[in-house]
Amino acid sequence: GNAYIAHGAADLGDVMLRESFDDGLTWTVPVKIFDANLARDTLSAFGGISMVYLANIPCVTFEVAVYDGVNLYPRSPSHIYFWKRDLNNGLARKLAGPDNVPFYPNTGPEESYGGYTPLCRPVIGKYRQYYPLLFIAMNAATSHKASDSNVYYATYFMASVDNGNFWSTPERITPQTPLKDYRYVSMSPTNAFITLAYIVQMTVQTHDYAGTFAPNQPPGPSAFNSMRLNFIWWKSDSDSLKDQESISLNQNFPNPFNPVTDLEFNISNKEFISLKVYDIS
Repeated sequence: GNAYIAHGAADLGDVMLRESFDDGLTWTVPVKIFDANLARDTLSAFGGISMVYLANIPCVTFEVAVYDGVNLYPRSPSHIYFWKRDLNNGLARKLAGPDNVPFYPNTGPEESYGGYTPLCRPVIGKYRQYYPLLFIAMNAATSHKASDSNVYYATYFMASVDNGNFWSTPERITPQTPLKDYRYVSMSPTNAFITLAYIVQMTVQTHDYAGTFAPNQPPGPSAFNSMRLNFIWWKSDSDSLKDQESISLNQNFPNPFNPVTDLEFNISNKEFISLKVYDIS
């Protein structure tokens, strides 16, 4: 599948999805999954968009900012949306914004051409194909500014453990000291599990000075950093950790099948196991 932000006059700021069911030889007619109405509220999909498939269902996250088709307003609040075909009657919904992430406007020389809004560039990943965990990371402006008023950015993270129905509150995962600019977060589409924790692998660009590209920026290299987040799924009815994968058997794929199928199972420790398959008779 391809998810993209449209820029034609008729669909400016809309989010579209097209899919192929023959290995990319042919594609469906694009379907609109977010309808921007610039005349009503000047809110438009802009800049950041990312997609993974959970089983055969597309999951898309994207950035919605104040954009009138000509000018971007990076000092105005922006939002992170999520869309999944089988949720919310097929309508995209807002996951993050000023109500759950501290709002700071993007200011300074970089605001006019950097393409960064206060909350932006979301990326999405999952644990495995048939497991209900989804992860989203994003960039957010902070209260810290460089000498030319360019804003330092941080990285925030949120997760869903039930196929995208409910999401955790966004949490800052990059440190406040030493002061660095964290931008262009990227996430592995699939991630791993170790005892009691899911391992979410990400990368992020850092710089000692704020700005994606600023004319007043002092010379000096940016760095390409690996980030690993240990995500722990807490048990809801006690303070103890619950190993959600002590024993689990995922849906086989393909199903129905002939002559073979894949059966994925998870156990918390390395040990010999017995897996028995019976036909319907």
